[in-house]
Amino acid sequence: MDDDLIVSVSGHGAQPATLWSSRNRGTFDGDPSAPGDAGPVTKKTLAFPFPALTAGEPPPQFALLRESGPMRVSLPTGDLAWLVTSYRDNRTVLSDPRFSRALTTRPGAPRLQPVPPDPAALFSMDPPEHTRLRRLVAPAFNAARMAALRPAIERFAGELVADLLAAGPPADLVAGLASRLPIAVVCELLGVPPADRDRVADWVQRLLSLTRYPVEQVAAARRELKEYLAKLVTDRRSRPGPDLLSELVALRDAGDLLSEDELVMMGATVITGGFLSTSGEIALSLLCLLRHPRELAGLRDRPDLLPAAVEELLRYNALTTGGGLLRIASQDVRLGGVDIAAGEAVLPVISAANRDGDVFDDADRLDLARATGPQGHRATGPQGHRATARIAGRWMKCQPGCSATCRTACSGPEGKSR
Repeated sequence: MDDDLIVSVSGHGAQPATLWSSRNRGTFDGDPSAPGDAGPVTKKTLAFPFPALTAGEPPPQFALLRESGPMRVSLPTGDLAWLVTSYRDNRTVLSDPRFSRALTTRPGAPRLQPVPPDPAALFSMDPPEHTRLRRLVAPAFNAARMAALRPAIERFAGELVADLLAAGPPADLVAGLASRLPIAVVCELLGVPPADRDRVADWVQRLLSLTRYPVEQVAAARRELKEYLAKLVTDRRSRPGPDLLSELVALRDAGDLLSEDELVMMGATVITGGFLSTSGEIALSLLCLLRHPRELAGLRDRPDLLPAAVEELLRYNALTTGGGLLRIASQDVRLGGVDIAAGEAVLPVISAANRDGDVFDDADRLDLARATGPQGHRATGPQGHRATARIAGRWMKCQPGCSATCRTACSGPEGKSR
């Protein structure tokens, strides 16, 4: 998640990004062969991410860039990338195999975050490896497991909301609900002991940071999280339980189709994919509803609108201003009227695509009864790229978490609806 969003949602002022960068790391070793230099960073190269003027709202630059097509930007690492903001171009980048995630793990590849992606992570793979791993673990995320998890989600949410109401105003939604609920749920899903939740949450906060922590701390967070999960895998191997990690261990040991590193990284993917994004959605959903009292009143009177409301909140809220997962062009590609050379980085910005007026009528208006339509929003990417952990994370955040959010917004000091 983008640091500006975390800071803004937590009630602190976002720090604007440095305007220009003199660094440039436009080439890297390996295929595609001899990618060209991405070119010097000049005053025409915008620094990215753009500072958000209002939490939950996309920066105004996104609307301008949708009209002009992909634009070269300088990332916090000093690398260059093509920023993609229109719905149509985002859809292409997220589904076209010429835009590779696996190439981002190569030495010297352009990167968005301080440390390069882990090649054993599902989000860092391309087909057929991505397809193999996703199909292998998909049965572990079956409907029965998700249904069995729901009572725990509702219990966690109810307890946290009750604590907020008992404490009385003012209430810190981020610390009291939005941050605590998702980490409790993903830890319950994986079988992480409750006593370790805060430690795991701290690792994820550092691991997903763009600029807040030094690179040494980010790298240490990844290493410590992987070491912790490796020990948990060993424990589940000798003492299996009803949790997801035990089932993944059984899959690994039954057919050796899943490497030990892939097993550990799958656990890390579930945690990182289900924690901060869900936390941000819960916080921004409440903030958005409070900014739109008429929509909030309609949702309170029509709880049957909740599924559609969740989809609209996912579309409307700019969860991050830092873009999505970086990709590398594996060959020369023409996209949105510009030529992208093999080896150049491309960054899809889903929060910009979700406000594209060519796809959504009155795209900057919140409409909780909006029909999503056949194409849908791009909160999780197209069907072929919805990683299993993201599907589970979305299910977790959609109903019980948002229900708790709505109850918090609609309840008085004594917990009575008003």
